[in-house]
Amino acid sequence: MMRQFALAGHRPCIAGVPTAPLLLALLLLLPACSAKRSADPADASPPPRLLFADLPPTRPTTNPTPAQPSCDHWPNGDFFTLASADLVRECLEKGVDPRDPVNNAPAIFSAARTATDPAVIGLLTAAGADPNARLGEGRRGGGRPGYTSLHSAATNNPTPGIIVALLEAGADINARSNEGATPLHAAWGNPNPAVFRELLRSGADPLARDERGRVADPTSCLNWNTDVFNRLTSPSEFDQCVRLGEDVNTRDSDGNAPLHWAAATDRPTAVTTLLDAGADPNVQNNIGATPLHVGSTNQRADILTLLLDAGAELNAGEGAWGTPLLHAISGRNGMSNRRFPWRPRGISEAAINVLVEAGANLNATDSAGTTPLMQSLNRRREGTLADLPMRLLSLGADPNSRDIQGRTPLLVAASTEGPAVIRALIEAGADPRALSNDGTSALHAAAVSGVPEAIPILADAGVDPNGLNDDGVVPLQLVVTPSESNRWWLPWGNEAAPSPTALRAAALLTAGANPNARNPEGDTPLHLSLWHRDTTLVRELVQAGANVNARNDKGETPLHLARAQGRRPTIRTLLRLGADPDARDNAGRLADPVCYWGPGGEVPAGAPAESVRGCLESGIPVDARDEDGATYLARMVSSRSCCADVANVVQVFVAAGADVNARDDAGRTPLHRAVTNPGRIRGWLLPVVISALLDAGADPNARDSEGSTPLHLAAGGAEASPLVSLLIEAGADLNGRNNAGETPLHIAFRSDAPATARTLLQYGADPAVPDGAGAVPDPAACDRWGTSTFFTFATADIVAGCIAAGADVRSMHGRGRLAVPLISVAAGSSRDPGAISVLLEAGADPHARDAFYQYTPLHHAARSGHPGVAVALLEAGADPNAWATGFNIDWGWGWTPLHLAARSNPDHGVVKALLEAGADFDARSGESYREGLTPLHYAGWNSNRGVAAALLDAGADINALSRGGRTPLHDAAGNASNPAVIELLIAAGADVHARDNNGDTPLHSAAWYNPHPQIVTALIAGGADVDARDPEGYAPSGRRANSRTPLFMAIRRDGVFSGGQPMPSRFNVPVVAALVRGGADLKQTDKYGQTPLHAVALVRPAAYPLLIRMGADPNVRDAYGKTPLDYAVESGSLEGLPEVRRLREAMRRSREP
Repeated sequence: MMRQFALAGHRPCIAGVPTAPLLLALLLLLPACSAKRSADPADASPPPRLLFADLPPTRPTTNPTPAQPSCDHWPNGDFFTLASADLVRECLEKGVDPRDPVNNAPAIFSAARTATDPAVIGLLTAAGADPNARLGEGRRGGGRPGYTSLHSAATNNPTPGIIVALLEAGADINARSNEGATPLHAAWGNPNPAVFRELLRSGADPLARDERGRVADPTSCLNWNTDVFNRLTSPSEFDQCVRLGEDVNTRDSDGNAPLHWAAATDRPTAVTTLLDAGADPNVQNNIGATPLHVGSTNQRADILTLLLDAGAELNAGEGAWGTPLLHAISGRNGMSNRRFPWRPRGISEAAINVLVEAGANLNATDSAGTTPLMQSLNRRREGTLADLPMRLLSLGADPNSRDIQGRTPLLVAASTEGPAVIRALIEAGADPRALSNDGTSALHAAAVSGVPEAIPILADAGVDPNGLNDDGVVPLQLVVTPSESNRWWLPWGNEAAPSPTALRAAALLTAGANPNARNPEGDTPLHLSLWHRDTTLVRELVQAGANVNARNDKGETPLHLARAQGRRPTIRTLLRLGADPDARDNAGRLADPVCYWGPGGEVPAGAPAESVRGCLESGIPVDARDEDGATYLARMVSSRSCCADVANVVQVFVAAGADVNARDDAGRTPLHRAVTNPGRIRGWLLPVVISALLDAGADPNARDSEGSTPLHLAAGGAEASPLVSLLIEAGADLNGRNNAGETPLHIAFRSDAPATARTLLQYGADPAVPDGAGAVPDPAACDRWGTSTFFTFATADIVAGCIAAGADVRSMHGRGRLAVPLISVAAGSSRDPGAISVLLEAGADPHARDAFYQYTPLHHAARSGHPGVAVALLEAGADPNAWATGFNIDWGWGWTPLHLAARSNPDHGVVKALLEAGADFDARSGESYREGLTPLHYAGWNSNRGVAAALLDAGADINALSRGGRTPLHDAAGNASNPAVIELLIAAGADVHARDNNGDTPLHSAAWYNPHPQIVTALIAGGADVDARDPEGYAPSGRRANSRTPLFMAIRRDGVFSGGQPMPSRFNVPVVAALVRGGADLKQTDKYGQTPLHAVALVRPAAYPLLIRMGADPNVRDAYGKTPLDYAVESGSLEGLPEVRRLREAMRRSREP
């Protein structure tokens, strides 16, 4: 009868069923059945196809009305979300190019995804936007690789009119992505089914298949038993497939049957149709879930009733996947499918009502032993579900059940619930003294993540606050030990508002916890608490009786550990509370030594030489070794923090007796370790580090355990490395062999590092030396075809010979989507234009593009090639203005060959060849975050001033502005290594005072980004204002205010990725010195009242002695009442300075009465 009632179009009101017991009505049932709109699509016949002209513009309906964007917001990803057709028309009339990027893709993609007014599409395409542009393999830009704007609209935009507008503009309705998907495939994920129906009405091929074989029409019976079919078909379409004979019990690869999908997508009519056709209500998918499991996570009581009436097993999954009741509480949907992962949904109260009324077992467990009661304790409960655990207890849930870990509901509740639930469990008979399999008590659980108010309740109920778990740990030790539940307080310790950790510790101490309990390693709670930045916890423990000088099994006091962790506030607190600074551990180490460097090399790496000298004089053993046998010097030059004042620090180490050739356990010297550290030390700094070691006497021919010298290790780099030249000029053996019989030249050939190989040969490396196998490597042998090394050394005749022997001129080289055509490899490597001509004559395509970057061969030649190679490609028809990305690919790397030549090629002959061929010297790049840069902007990166000179001679705009307001001088200031480039630009009329959108002048850029002091000096000599900044409260028009001077920017730069610029260099003492020598005011203050000396003491300690020597005042106070010397005392990198040592000695002798 109930199924007939549902079939008639009504849903039964479960709360109104007269057979429901009164207790259930009071405890579980919903107050009333609320009317719900059916999730089934309407059965009405589809309307005729709409035309663009028939559609009124769709306007945003949010309230309040958001601020309308302006044309200045065009590059923003949300521009078209709010932009009206009138605004788009205005922007186009002002000269905005519709092909310019928005959110890293041509603007039409952003409009297709987010526009609400179809007229916007017409305006863009009428102005030149290509509706059939495609996304490439690069950055996302709005969809999958190969998507057109119609794909993007079909995927994301719920407005069918946008589809109509794109089709009227000429979009290909059956365009294929790189994965074979048509826009109709893409529409499967659109939240509005009207979008896919509009595509079908407009002529989309319903039978098109993608690479996975999926038919495009989501309502086709060929998509039977899929998520998309169940979500998007109307009831009549669903019924039709059943009538046509689709198997109602078929399974997909995940074991899901149609009844699973119908239950998952909230379709009671589909459930009824399937059941009437003979669907099995107890069918299980691959993870053991039945349709009743799936339906139990939704808020549709009628679906569950239909399944139960058809014979669905109420307690299916008991002892395994779990029962439907457990799933209704856990929210695990049970679908074995990528679209429906095991992500938890909310608790389904409607499902709980139906299942409990039907007699579900309240104590049935899953394979982990979890009961519905336990599960309810792990879930967020709101409204009528707040008291769900108590309601389950009232209905007979067992308060002492155990899961496979031996946890009872009380143990679970202790870590997650408040006092009300814990009291209810105890009152219902829960055993407060029950322990889990590993000896965990309810107080252990509460100590880790429970609310502090739970602790006295549990203690009063008889739980021992000093009970040990199987690891020998008491609850108080768990409280103070870092865990996932309390670690998040680390960055935001707050003295005024103690953390939950401190509150739980206080509650345990009040309950009688022993503050001196020891764990198996001998650590007391005080030892374990030092990670916490809130020193209240330390004070609480000591005030409760903790021994401030207790020793663990290693003889370490809490002060030893605080010193090792660098916890300055904690160190001061421990000293004031009576910690002994002269206590020694079992290894003889002082609790509070003058300097503490720790096991790594980070402290000396960031310290000035004066502090390193003081620390070594204080007794730090100069050649102390770590577990790998590395000395402090070796650790320093291989540290990520290397190196602030490296040349002077290395000399200090040597003067103190350090062995610059000391070997670690792998036979590596500091020079070996530094050479193999290019990923950890910035590129510009590594040669400085190597030079410092060589100047100090490092042996360039030292061999490690594999027989490799530093030159062997440097020879494998793909780029031309200055390290190779430095080592050779220092006396490295060019032809020395490692244990495998390889010379550095062999390694360069094997690593396909032609630039390094050329350098080695230029210095005299013997190419005739056989390798370990007795063979003489030939870099131009045909078996190296397709490598950069081959084309670097192969002549035109050799290339022709390899082709005659069968070499493929259209082959691809490299891995996956980063593979490039052979002609591109040759263009970027060959020195012989004749070789390029041979390849072209043999059929190589001069217009071939990479899959990822979309470079043409000319891009590769421009970036790293020879002028003659570029000319050969141009004569073969290569486009000098080809974009690396453009209208049919992702806009992420928008460069022409001239951009790349200007930035990277030191041979200005390539730039001249491109200009003579008609390259646009004012072309604007579209690279993400650096949009609108001209080749002259990039010329500032090039060490050859001739590149910038050639562009200027051709007419390049010296003050061209990027979208960020940056001029070529800004980019040169931030990236140049040759001051002659700066001087050239200034002489040509570059505005040395120009401000970008952040308010930065070129000198600000140099101070923030550039590690070369000579660039700062050149800018100051050219008239730059060394103290430029906006006054407080100044609000400039068209840009942000900038309250920082170049000196503050040079000091405070540290690891910020801003505006697409490279990561600022970490250590920049010479730049700071150049600014001060150029007249920077050492008395200037920032908004915190801090001077440059305050700033270096806080974040750039290596410059502290420098500024003191230059006259900075160490005693001026900031807005917090602190002097630079106060901050210096807090810095581990300044501990060796005499003035810091005096202050710290006074502090360590201080005691609280």
